[in-house]
Formats: sequence, structure tokens, C-alpha cells
Amino acid sequence: MEGINVFAVLVAAASSFVLGGLWYSPMLFGRLWNREAGQEPQVGHPAKVFTLSFTFAVIAAGAFATWLAPRPPLPHALTWGAVAGSCFVGASFGINYQFANRSALLWLIDSGYHTAQFVLFGLIIGGSGTEGRIHRSAALRSVSEVTLSPRAWRASKARLARGEASDFR
Repeated sequence: MEGINVFAVLVAAASSFVLGGLWYSPMLFGRLWNREAGQEPQVGHPAKVFTLSFTFAVIAAGAFATWLAPRPPLPHALTWGAVAGSCFVGASFGINYQFANRSALLWLIDSGYHTAQFVLFGLIIGGSGTEGRIHRSAALRSVSEVTLSPRAWRASKARLARGEASDFR
């Protein structure tokens, strides 16, 4: 994993929990998912579920980052996130759900989550590359022109010229 932004991989893995918490909440698909899966809503989750889920999310995000290669352009990362989620994970779930006689609605909910998950991975991993840093620096430079005093703006501009843009990250 040489050149892979490990911090971005960990953030991407953690984002799975935020997305999953929303996706499977009663506000979105939680009630429908429980009905289709024939389950009662769970109250709380054991530590084992969270630990294993995070471990699997780190493996998925790490493999995805490796597949993309270091510093992928954001549009490339987003496109391949959609491909990985819908074509690899969603299609594989489709095969399993057919043999398990699960509903198409349950498949749509679960594969939709994983498609969104990998697009989010692409956003985080692709947005953490050099191209993303340049865009953020340019945006901050534009904001700085408006909000900084002329002296502070010159100092900021000098830091950028010396290649010290990492403080904007």
C-alpha cells in the first residue's frame, strides 16, 4: 500500500458507520429493511458487531484505495466507487439474494447502501489526493483574498509559494 493515504482509508472506513446509521435508521430504510428481512428492530449493537464491521470496512476501503492507486483524480475515484458498489458488491448480493429467496426490495436497500458506501470511499480517498489538495488550496486562497488583511494575505501567499500548502489541508 505504498503511497496510499492511510488516514483517508481510516476516515473512509469510519464514514461507513455514519452512512449506515442514516441508511438503516427509521428515517430512511430501517423499518422497510426490518420488514423485508423478517427481523425486529435491534436495540443497541454488541461490541463484536461494531468491531468486526469496522475491520471489514477498513479492509474494503484499503482494498479500494489500493485498486485506485495513490492520489486518484476525484472523478475517477467517484466513478470507480459507483462501479465497485453497484457492479461488484450489488451484483454479488443479487446472486446470493436470489438463492436465499430474499426480496428484490431488500436487495435494493442493501446494494444501494454499498453503492453509496463506495462512492463515499471514492469521495474521501479521491478528495485526499494531490488534485484535491490543489483545489482546496485554491478555494482557501480565494476566501483568503476576501477575508485576510493585506499583510496576512502576503504571508499566506509566500507560504504557498514555498510549497507549504499542507497547512491548508
